[in-house]
Amino acid sequence: MNPLSQNKAWSYVGRFITNFAMIENMVNQLFDYLLRISYNQPAGAVAVDLFITYSLDLRKKLELIDIILKRRGVDESKTFKQVHELHDLRNVICHFPFEEEFEGELSCDYLNKYGSNVFKILGKSEKDNSITYAEFDHIDAIARELYKKLFELMESATPITEVSDELRDAMKEVIGSSVH
Repeated sequence: MNPLSQNKAWSYVGRFITNFAMIENMVNQLFDYLLRISYNQPAGAVAVDLFITYSLDLRKKLELIDIILKRRGVDESKTFKQVHELHDLRNVICHFPFEEEFEGELSCDYLNKYGSNVFKILGKSEKDNSITYAEFDHIDAIARELYKKLFELMESATPITEVSDELRDAMKEVIGSSVH
């Protein structure tokens, strides 16, 4: 790969990773806010709350947020599904090196636990083992919309003030479950 195309590839991958980090940070903030973590608490409680936030993976936080919002009559399943799909793509991008095989297209030696060498690209119906710069641009637009949606959810959210037995049981189940 020539140095100019390598820099272009790095810039596209870097933009993707930055967008994903912003989305994950917004999920953390929404999670913290809904559970009143670090909200007017003494320093020791803040440390425990931060431990909880950063001990749970993104998928579990999304499930817990989804449970809380659905109990309030808010269904953001589509939004959370897109974040999960973006997370899947993030795993591919972070764990498998890409190189420009054809002009405008990056490919990788991806292989999942089932032996498949294709992955899903957000916004694309078929699977492949490459991603074009145009697809990165499309994913960038989706990521920006997801960030905006998560920000709006946080702006309109209200913290939990009481935890019913039903909500507590549902949260325990999510926390105790294995990651998908």
